[in-house]
Amino acid sequence: MADDSLMGELYGILLDGLGEGDERALDKLYSKYDTAFPSELEQDTQSKLKSTLDRLLGDVGGAVEGPLASRPHFAMLFAAVAHREVGTPAGLVDAMPNRDEPALQDPVTAIANLLRLAEIIESDAPPKNDEAKLFWQAPRAATVRVASRRARFPFF
Repeated sequence: MADDSLMGELYGILLDGLGEGDERALDKLYSKYDTAFPSELEQDTQSKLKSTLDRLLGDVGGAVEGPLASRPHFAMLFAAVAHREVGTPAGLVDAMPNRDEPALQDPVTAIANLLRLAEIIESDAPPKNDEAKLFWQAPRAATVRVASRRARFPFF
């Protein structure tokens, strides 16, 4: 069921943007689209899902291991790639990064940056850089809560 839950969350990111990542949020998503999910929206969302996963796993898949393969971090990585590649609603994120940034233009750099984020996640001590420190602290709170996601999303 964990796979189904993750897929539900990924669909939710594409449909409604970044929000809470707990099961209650998924239940609300399922209720919202249970009776009204037009076929054109379904096809569009499936296309965006495939495009995003192809780009993520094709270009930076080498970094999707360790902590970045865990559900909360993978969901953030997916959200960042989806935002860049296909556009996503803001959801509960206050300020969405510019989609025209050169992110993912150089997969080697993107992988190196993601592996650095993975090191920060696994580190027992906070980084010296204040911005990286914010990222380091956020996952130690509730990783599925929007406050943590707001802090982490821009880094991804």
